[in-house]
Amino acid sequence: MLEGGRKRTNPRRVDLYDIFCAIQYLLKNAATWRALPAYFPPVSTVRYHFDNWTRTRMTAA
Repeated sequence: MLEGGRKRTNPRRVDLYDIFCAIQYLLKNAATWRALPAYFPPVSTVRYHFDNWTRTRMTAA
């Protein structure tokens, strides 16, 4: 499912598992996007993938 929401034109710079872990961190801690620790990928990258996966999931249902 993680692979389905990606663009197929550019090589990936960030591991999807790191993005997934960042989203899990936000959900578990009820944190805001700005509260994402620095050891995760940039907030804009995590948010982009979150929006992309959410949109993909909603249109597939």
